[in-house]
Parts: sequence; structure tokens; C-alpha cells
Amino acid sequence: MRIKGLFVFLIFSSIVVIASARNLTLSISSGFFFPKQKEFRDMYGNGTPLVLEAQTLFWKNFGLSLGLEYLGMKGNALGDGEEYPLCFKMKTIPAAIFCQFPLKKILLYLGFGGSYNSFQEKWETVEIDFKDNRWGYLVFSSMEYRLSSRFSFLARLRYDHLPTKKGSFLVKDVGLGGLKLLMGFGIKLFP
Repeated sequence: MRIKGLFVFLIFSSIVVIASARNLTLSISSGFFFPKQKEFRDMYGNGTPLVLEAQTLFWKNFGLSLGLEYLGMKGNALGDGEEYPLCFKMKTIPAAIFCQFPLKKILLYLGFGGSYNSFQEKWETVEIDFKDNRWGYLVFSSMEYRLSSRFSFLARLRYDHLPTKKGSFLVKDVGLGGLKLLMGFGIKLFP
């Protein structure tokens, strides 16, 4: 319970710092999600997340980031010699602290944080619908290349750890975490 309270505090303090910051960068990115758990990968394959993020420096080269992420995937479950089409959706609020390392036009970042995840799996031909919310954690490394004083290209490698503590007789704890490779663009609001 203390970890959840700390994470909620981190999210709200991030919102306050980011909203009042003069060094605010907004970014949009997308890419590839490579699920860690084999059973999840076998049913859904790899996914394509969409991420919106705000980040700011609060002290020298240390900063906060807060984002919104959406992941939608289609898949199939096999049972009794039949295929059952599935639809999986997940909305994530990642919050992290990071350290940046400036190298002329390139900025390198290392960070870690937590995430609040809301997910749903729906079987399209059978009346099975599962929804839940879970907390997870993440670590990331990213690179930002400044195209100008205001615009930049970014690439990020992020690992999410998200156990659901739910499963079936085949899989006791379904894990929704994995590796994400994201690329996109950022805009600095106050250059």
C-alpha cells in the first residue's frame, strides 16, 4: 500500500511540476511492443503502442516525465480444435524520474518509474470479458536528437514489468510486461 501511495504522490507532484515548468517538452511516439511472456505472445504477437508524454527538468540534469499510452491488439485463442478471436486493450499512465546527459545536439536519458495500467481482454465470439487494473514499474533509456531549438527526434527503449496476478490452469500469472521500442518527435514549448 505504501508503494501505491508513493506512486500516486509521484504522479500528482509530476503534474504540478510539469504544469508550472518553463522547460517543458511534449512528445508523441509509437513503435513496437515485444511481450515477455510466451503465452501472451503466442496469442497476440507483438503490438504497436501509442505514447503521449510530457517531461521537464526540475534540477540541473534531473527531470520528471508523465505520459498516456494506448495499446490495442487482436489475437486468437485455441481450444477444443477451434479458434476464438480476441481483442486486448490497455491504457497506461507511466510516470518516471530521469537523468539526462547532454552531448551537443544529442541528449541521452536514463530513467525509472511506475505505471498504472487498465486493461481488458474480450473474446469476440464467446461472452467472456475480463477487465482489471494493476500497478507496474518501468526502466528506460532514450536518445533525443535536436533538429532545432524547438523540435527533436526521439528513440526510446523501455522495459515494463506488469504481473496481473490472474491466470488460468495453464498460466498461473499472466504477465503483460515486455520490451518497447518507441520512436517519435518532441516539441519544446518554451525554447
